[in-house]
Amino acid sequence: MALMSDAEIITDARRYDALVVRVLAVLTEFDPQGLQPGEPDGAPIDEYWHEAQSFAQLLDESGAIDESDAREVWLSWFSNDLSHLSEDELKQLVAALNGCAEAESSAR
Repeated sequence: MALMSDAEIITDARRYDALVVRVLAVLTEFDPQGLQPGEPDGAPIDEYWHEAQSFAQLLDESGAIDESDAREVWLSWFSNDLSHLSEDELKQLVAALNGCAEAESSAR
């Protein structure tokens, strides 16, 4: 395996950072934990940053996640497995997160 050039490393880092930002936007909009990020009485706007990084890493490595992945990531950060969501809500969340990776691959 050849080493990446500085330009390739920078491009890859920017691509990954953009993926994290897209995932964060999905999590903030969906607000699976009900924390109201960015709202006057809610959590900070970047409340889901760590979870976004975890999801982005999975998406970057495998290209997609499933409901089991979503439950596992959430359990590691919030000590619950998203069982408070309906099956439809969980499917919508997973589809939206997978859309972040699809947006990346279509931009290439």
